[in-house]
Amino acid sequence: MNVDIEKAEPLSHELGSGWKAIAEDIREGLFVGEVIRSATGIITDYVIIYANPSFARMTGVPLEVAIGSRLTALFPLAGDAPLQICRRVVSTGISEEFDMPFDDPVGWYEGRVRRLSENRFTVVFQNTTKHHSAELALAAAQDRYRRLFDAIDEGFCVIEMIFDDDQPVDYRFLEANPAFERHTGLVDPVGRTAREMVDGLEAHWFQTYGAVARDRRAVRLTLPAPSMGQRTFDIFAFPVAEELPNQVGILFIDVSERVAMEEQRSFLNRELGHRLKNTLAVVQSVVSQTLRSAPDIESARQSLSSRIHALAQAHEVVLKGEQEGGQICDIIRAAVDIHDPECRVDINGEPMVVHPAAALSLSMAMNELATNATKYGALSTAAGRVRVSWELTRLAHGTRLCLSWIESGGPPVRQPDRQGFGSRLIARGISGAADGSVVMDFPVEGLECRITAVLPYVTPQATTGDSAEAR
Repeated sequence: MNVDIEKAEPLSHELGSGWKAIAEDIREGLFVGEVIRSATGIITDYVIIYANPSFARMTGVPLEVAIGSRLTALFPLAGDAPLQICRRVVSTGISEEFDMPFDDPVGWYEGRVRRLSENRFTVVFQNTTKHHSAELALAAAQDRYRRLFDAIDEGFCVIEMIFDDDQPVDYRFLEANPAFERHTGLVDPVGRTAREMVDGLEAHWFQTYGAVARDRRAVRLTLPAPSMGQRTFDIFAFPVAEELPNQVGILFIDVSERVAMEEQRSFLNRELGHRLKNTLAVVQSVVSQTLRSAPDIESARQSLSSRIHALAQAHEVVLKGEQEGGQICDIIRAAVDIHDPECRVDINGEPMVVHPAAALSLSMAMNELATNATKYGALSTAAGRVRVSWELTRLAHGTRLCLSWIESGGPPVRQPDRQGFGSRLIARGISGAADGSVVMDFPVEGLECRITAVLPYVTPQATTGDSAEAR
């Protein structure tokens, strides 16, 4: 429907003189509408009888097209909402504001509708499409941020520092992602303070985050939290925004297992270094003493080979054993195996773990006894046998070990005229022992050696059997 533009002339009676000059000078869009009524007086549409230049600039509709056209023809996608507002304003005389899309889902306008007369009204508006587009973009960015926030494996939170006399005394959790609980063990932190959630929280947390908020500089640290179940955290803390001076963002991860593994590795490296030094000292002593007492090079070679083999076997048992040492049965068996291909050494005693230092000296002693038995004693004949057994007695200050090496079935024996390095190795007993003694008897039936020592490092080990037996 077209309306003669002359219909706009009477507006001066409704808007006052000079209205047109004002309307054409303002930056907002303005138009005057006149309602179209049905035969029964119901408003079914309206026609634009005046529009200012800003109308064309904001809507993209030329004035010559807009003036005289119906609302539904100009904005077919606007729906029924604009017409409903016009009906209410014209019917009640009460002005209304609006903020809605008119020409497409992102063509937004906001403005105010005011009644002029029984059939006319004015609309002053501005295009807010850019504003709404920015809001939509912001909402999309926030949605992406929220999905990332919720999906990352690292814990993340935003806190607000609480200062007292410029000193950080606490902080309140403003946001926290799902991983926060998994890394900290703290449930539902948002809105609560750190002191409310963790009793005895360490002061370095307040000092660290307070410095980030105050100095506006990010930090990356590894800090312990004994108050939170002996946890350790890698953290990256940073100021959130200039306009939020007390807020700090924290990206963090629980590295307690990693730290424990690093500490264990460091301990093992130190222990390895310590054992290596001790082993080298033992090897040096063994080599020196063997060369000094051996009658010839071949004898020295054989003795060194046997003794170093015993050291190596003892080390292998210790490395394969539990905790701080090796099983005594395994240590003895490894030391005598090279001399006992026919399995004539019977080993029997309570299960127990021997500390590495004691394991080495015990292995050396057993090797020397087995070597002598092979050369001169029970293992030098087909009928000879050796029985190795031990008993444990628990004392207040340690465990007493009483170990016996009993030979039988071999040639008659007698006490040697001199004591060689091998005999001295046996006589030294067990390293690290208190109240130790070594007694060697030489009855004609076979050598008997009894080694006694109180070992603080020896711990009986529970097993399904009552004793450890080997061949």
